[in-house]
Amino acid sequence: METMSNHTLKKIITTACVLSFLGGCSRVSTMESAGTGPKEPLEIWICADLHYLASSLHDDGTVFRQLVEQGDGKVPEYSEAIADEFIRLCLERRPDAVVIPGDLTYNGERISLQELCGKLKTLQDSGIPVLVIPGNHDLLYPYARSYFGSNARKTQAISLSDFREDCGAFGWEQAAARDSDSFSYVYSLSDDVELMFLDANTPADPGSILDSTLTWAKKQLAWAKEDGKTVITVTHQSLLAQNKFMTKGFIINNHDKLENLLRKYGVTLNLSAHIHIQHSVEEDGMTDIATGCISVAPLRYGILNLGADRSQWDYTPCHLEILQQEATDRFTTCMTRQIADSLSGRDIPEEDFKYMVEFMMDLNRSYFAGEITDRDVDTVRQTEGYLKWKTYGRDTSWYQYIESILS
Repeated sequence: METMSNHTLKKIITTACVLSFLGGCSRVSTMESAGTGPKEPLEIWICADLHYLASSLHDDGTVFRQLVEQGDGKVPEYSEAIADEFIRLCLERRPDAVVIPGDLTYNGERISLQELCGKLKTLQDSGIPVLVIPGNHDLLYPYARSYFGSNARKTQAISLSDFREDCGAFGWEQAAARDSDSFSYVYSLSDDVELMFLDANTPADPGSILDSTLTWAKKQLAWAKEDGKTVITVTHQSLLAQNKFMTKGFIINNHDKLENLLRKYGVTLNLSAHIHIQHSVEEDGMTDIATGCISVAPLRYGILNLGADRSQWDYTPCHLEILQQEATDRFTTCMTRQIADSLSGRDIPEEDFKYMVEFMMDLNRSYFAGEITDRDVDTVRQTEGYLKWKTYGRDTSWYQYIESILS
């Protein structure tokens, strides 16, 4: 299969002025009211699904090796190197803010969260705001474990109060408004731009935005609209379906309610994570950008640039330069096993079986990296690997997945 071209999303959007007021509490103003003069461009870096695992929680032994090699391609043994490299780049380039939209930890270990927060404090202390929101792996995740030898043992998980205590310095404490029922908050990035973080991973209703949080958000949106501010929302799960085949568990359960609310107040851009795929979808003027998982090849992060007049934005997917071979090997091993297992027991000639696995690996790797363009679709459908999947694997979930990628 031909090498997919790098995909850089560049769009011009018209943003209605939007957003915010705190329900039941006074709203904290940390900026001057929006003026009429020219504004400075803003650069936001997005680091999604870091899945940080403290090195003190594993010995790289038997049970840990089994875990990662049978997983989804993450490289948790390199968590510290990945976090350190991303932080180094931030200190060098100095974005206006760093957004981490959830799944800070591998499987919800509090030790991992506390160790990561110690590293993020370096950015915060240097004057670069770090803004976080919990993901589904972060709060009361039932699989928080340590891994030594052949044993996986429970370790302390993270409650909502723990998350607020450990991560409060990263957006929550500096917020212009906070929701009392979740880790949702509004952060004033400039005098005319606000980031609204919406937490859909509360223990009360995992995967959904609480009704009380929607009520709170509505007040924030009304306040911001009155003040003439531009609002960008941030969620862990997607607001819009990034892939029609991958919806259950990947988009916010009550996304329709949230989408209607945001449209009503003119919000047109949401930043999300969770699905691990570098992808963007636009529906009727609403755009949801999912930044790829920084702990899965090719170790993606994203850069969002807002134009001086706020009516223009430009998003660029980037990747870390370190550990590319290690991450690629892990992804290849994990995906090859899953693909081959799905075809086992079928009467497929050995050479055709090989073509199918290699095709699926190349396509899946390119899809995760965000490198498939509309121009590639017709070419892919003519490849020998695709035709063999159509012949031998048409009834499999992997074939449905292929079609969802190419649709």
